[in-house]
Order: sequence, then structure tokens, then C-alpha cells
Amino acid sequence: NWIFKGGPKATCAVPSSTQTTYSTTELQETQTELNNAGMSVDIIPPVRSNGKPSGVLASGTTSTTISLSTDETATCKYSTTAGLYYNSMVNTFSKTGSTSHSQLITGLTNGKTYNYYVRCQDSSQNKNPDDYLISFSVASTKSIPKISNIE
Repeated sequence: NWIFKGGPKATCAVPSSTQTTYSTTELQETQTELNNAGMSVDIIPPVRSNGKPSGVLASGTTSTTISLSTDETATCKYSTTAGLYYNSMVNTFSKTGSTSHSQLITGLTNGKTYNYYVRCQDSSQNKNPDDYLISFSVASTKSIPKISNIE
């Protein structure tokens, strides 16, 4: 089992209990070398993309579905707190376990911005060492000025 922790570099705990820090590029190069040697070992965490929604949702929106894609089968979790390790996140996407992940979010309010931080884990227990941000806001209501004393 490989366990990833940290920011731009991943700290890997290998079975011998030694710990070394590798960059994503180094991990990808190692993965390629292992594959070329005929060894089937997955040491790369899922790549996340296509996070939705983004931008500004219409005023009056009270719920939306957050979603993202991964490049391999994974289980994804989310938090409204940045920087939590995968194992510390308590919210698992309701639809996950494939390459498409989604979760209904309710209770949205006009004029507010929402940030959801996502981390995923693949079937080889490789966890994302960093947050993937899904951020959006709900538009404020616009009041139309009342016109009076028109002659």
C-alpha cells in the first residue's frame, strides 16, 4: 500500500515503513518504469477534472449538484474545509466508485459563495494529496427601485 500525504509533493509510506517524498513527475516516471518492466503497480492517485458547477447560479437557486470526473475508478469525498486529509473527510459523494462522481447540495442562499474541496482514492489506495476546488455562488436578488410621484 502507498499512502500519499502533503502538498505539491507526495509522501509515500511504503511497506518497509520508510518514508520518502516524490514529485508527481517522479511518481509518473516510476510508474512508467514499473510498467515497462512488466510490473503492474499503481502508485498514481486519481486525476480530477471537469468540476461543476462554477460561476454564478441564478438567484433563487436552492439546490444544485456538484460533480467531477476522475481518470480512473475512484471514491471521492468532499468538505467545506480546505486542507483535510482524505481519511478526515466525512462526506462521501452519493454517486461515486466509478469515473463520474456527483452529490446533491441543498440549502443554498442568494448572495452566498460555496466552496467544496474534493479528494479521491483509487482502488490501489492512492489518495489525492491536495484539494480539488469546486466553487460557485448564487446570485443576489435585485430589487427594482420603486418609482413614485409620477405626473
